[in-house]
Amino acid sequence: MLNSPLQLETYWITNIQYKMDPGANPENRPELGSDIKIWKNEEDPSWWCVLLKLSFKSKPKKPSTFSGSFEIVGYFQVVEDYSFEPQTLVEFNGPAVLYGIIRDHISNLTSNSPHGRIVLPTVMFGKKQDNTKKKSRKKTSP
Repeated sequence: MLNSPLQLETYWITNIQYKMDPGANPENRPELGSDIKIWKNEEDPSWWCVLLKLSFKSKPKKPSTFSGSFEIVGYFQVVEDYSFEPQTLVEFNGPAVLYGIIRDHISNLTSNSPHGRIVLPTVMFGKKQDNTKKKSRKKTSP
């Protein structure tokens, strides 16, 4: 096991709002939304700040048992000898680390709900990628 080149130094959960609806159908999962902001410390470019906002809303005509929003701020440091683009490292891994913290809090907050513990899905962060298979085009001679 190796240490990551991105180290979480500290974090704060700055906002927690959630509401349980015990009468909702537990099969109706909320829609998950996110907003991410990333800042680099201009005086020391090895330090980065990541703000992750998550929202959980019911889908139209399908009330979910859980809705709310969470906000977390994390301060990260990239190790000195990291030889790749640090912004990419922070964009993909910073929000993922913070998401794991929020995921754990939601699991704990909902552990005594009448519908059981809610475990958020595993997600990926970073620039949106096209994961669809592309058909290869063969060149044909006339």
